[in-house]
Amino acid sequence: MFGKHSTWWNIILYGYCDAGKSEEIILTGDTIIFGVLYKNLNKGYGAVREDTVQGKAWYYHFLRKREYLIMDLSLQIHDPFYMHNTNSNDSARFEVDSVYYENSLKHVRITAKWEVCYGVRERRIVFIEGSGTNAGILYPSMSYEFTAINYMLCHYRDGIKVLGNEVFDDRCEVNLVKNNDNNQAEISVYPNPSSEFLIIDQIEPDKQSTLLRIFNINGKLLYSGFPKENKINITAYVNGKYFILYNNVLTSFIKI
Repeated sequence: MFGKHSTWWNIILYGYCDAGKSEEIILTGDTIIFGVLYKNLNKGYGAVREDTVQGKAWYYHFLRKREYLIMDLSLQIHDPFYMHNTNSNDSARFEVDSVYYENSLKHVRITAKWEVCYGVRERRIVFIEGSGTNAGILYPSMSYEFTAINYMLCHYRDGIKVLGNEVFDDRCEVNLVKNNDNNQAEISVYPNPSSEFLIIDQIEPDKQSTLLRIFNINGKLLYSGFPKENKINITAYVNGKYFILYNNVLTSFIKI
């Protein structure tokens, strides 16, 4: 996971609908803890170490004074993996459900999951050779009832991007924080609820559009495209709650 000179990850630390913002987790140097060599993380997040022969990585929590196994590439299908929550100090048993290779790198997927915005973005946790996990390296301390609420966007070694993501269109910086400043206005969607169509003010006809995505309450992608007008037809959708992601801003609407 570590570069020779520098290493950092772009990670969404708190994946709530109104607080999903990426941050850089950076290795800041070596440290010895109880005779074991670790790499310090910035902002006092803790420390990490890896064993490249075993394919394992551990996260050390400074307050708990304990290390947690966060990745094990030696596992096979149906092998158990115990995910720990540093807040409660409890653990839960999960299993490996898939072992596969992408770009010649080993991936081990377990039945534990991460989610962003209450399931709008939801995947199972995957251990990734050379990068850590798709839930980042801090997920034991950023979990809610053993569901990780963070996500790794990108991984850099020695200034070179070695891993990106598909969930957020390979963006390394994401901001879902709702605010009222001029840097990021909220999406205006109306009428809401609606039975036939939506108007999105931020979409300006005759101008180059931004990617628009619509998800159902289970996180299934229903629409992905570059609309040429601000009127979106929703007559084909069943009644219920949906989410719109546009220009890195997330909002919801109700189909009736």
